[in-house]
Amino acid sequence: MYDYILRHGKIMDGTNNPWYYSDVGIKDGRIAEISRDITESAAKVIDVSGLAVAPGFIDMHTHTELTYLVKPDDNCKISQGVTTEIGGLCALSPAPVDDITRAPIENMNNPLLGVHGLKYDWNSMAEFLDVLKKSKHVTNIGTLQGHNAIRTMAMGFEDRPPTEAELKKMMALLRESLEAGVFGFSTAGVQSPSNFADTPELLALCSVVAEYGGIYETHLRSESNAMLDAVAETLLIAKKTGVRAQVAHHKASGKINWGKLTASLRMIDESRQMGCDTGVDMYPYTYASFNLEALLPPWVRGNSTSQAIEILADKSQRPRILNDMQNGILGSGWESVYQWCGFEGIHIGAVAKQKNMSLQGKSIAQIARDRGCGSIDVVCDILCDEGFGVLMLLDFGCEEDIETALRYPFMAPVTDALTTHLHGGGNHPRIFGTFPKVLGHYARDRKLMSMEEAVRRMTSLPACRLGLKDRGLLFPGYAADITVFNPDTVIDTATLEKPKELAAGIEYVFVNGVLGYKDKQIVDLGGALLLRKGKAHRKD
Repeated sequence: MYDYILRHGKIMDGTNNPWYYSDVGIKDGRIAEISRDITESAAKVIDVSGLAVAPGFIDMHTHTELTYLVKPDDNCKISQGVTTEIGGLCALSPAPVDDITRAPIENMNNPLLGVHGLKYDWNSMAEFLDVLKKSKHVTNIGTLQGHNAIRTMAMGFEDRPPTEAELKKMMALLRESLEAGVFGFSTAGVQSPSNFADTPELLALCSVVAEYGGIYETHLRSESNAMLDAVAETLLIAKKTGVRAQVAHHKASGKINWGKLTASLRMIDESRQMGCDTGVDMYPYTYASFNLEALLPPWVRGNSTSQAIEILADKSQRPRILNDMQNGILGSGWESVYQWCGFEGIHIGAVAKQKNMSLQGKSIAQIARDRGCGSIDVVCDILCDEGFGVLMLLDFGCEEDIETALRYPFMAPVTDALTTHLHGGGNHPRIFGTFPKVLGHYARDRKLMSMEEAVRRMTSLPACRLGLKDRGLLFPGYAADITVFNPDTVIDTATLEKPKELAAGIEYVFVNGVLGYKDKQIVDLGGALLLRKGKAHRKD
């Protein structure tokens, strides 16, 4: 007897083959049978006539591994059909840590990831994965090793190349994490201390990742004026080390750079033709999400939070801060995200304090007009009041670039998102809308790709990039991660004004054979697993 039979579905199996009608039998967490008329009995039969039956969607770029520790039943990902998430991106990891680095890493990660006050009760990545294994979470979770933690363990926050001994320590720590089951390694060219690394350091670390068949995901050093140079560095690393490389949340920010994705995607494709295993992902929105302190120049942001706030509170420093934001700092390599859109295009997304909730959704420029002060005063005053961790949204791109990127066959959609902001504030709508938007808007309505191809981008493509052996395809023997959606009605409904609206058309979501979501409700947390490279581990 099967646990479930899904009857009369339109099978979109993740290969981009044309859909076909069939039944799907599920037993013991696996796909047991796919055939036109299953004769086996089942504990539960669901008629899915007219609905698409697809592999569960894989979000290969998230920041949820900590937020699920404090909010395991968050519905933002499963409600859009996601069954597997990979964290540890953009150089951010909560391990390894020791008694010296634990507090600095907590102070760096927690405001960025929306988990203020979380204490890291572990040391190694292996210990952290064991914590995840024992915790509840609504989707499967795996992680990469972020650069920041291992660099801090080896050499603190020093802005210099590592010594030979320090580099060997980083390589050893990375190897330990890969042995523990992480899927690869991530860096961030705009996040300290990862952005202090030069290319030789990254080559050495990526050579270790290549030994394990892991993936190297990078938040480029530049996503605007020097974006093509940053892509070239990533492709060089892939060529010299043989690592599988992924350009994360690819974009060309600022009007002067619109259209550059055509050139960068050509570079990536040429590298593939030369034998480099390179790929790319993106979220389908023209506005990005950062913490508000990302506006600050490095001479402010590079301090501890308390020291930085002291500088911000000193009004005599604000003209210098504004000048650096507007004009950059010659020779520093720092890229001012203010230049992407100015204060009119920067909106407050989420705050912690109830008294500031009315600021959510407003631009910095509008708040300045309301208060009768300068925009730089708004930024500094909010940070002094709230501390670091205020979410902002920035208009950076154009719709034409999104469509250019989505036409590229190796472009995987991702959310680049936390779970729901834990303070109850605003969010980027990508947190609830990314995958249904690609299916409904770009595939069905804009016809940039077939629905079957959109499913492939969300399933077998990220599974192959990550090395997930038994997920991403709707085949017998594979894990029963299954998303059932209505191809005629699936669409995102989350907006900047209402960012937590649930997507339409996501009917059923199974995680390892357990029905986790239906009728826009989470119904069971029991199916999700911790995923380690090459294997999965149940929580019991």
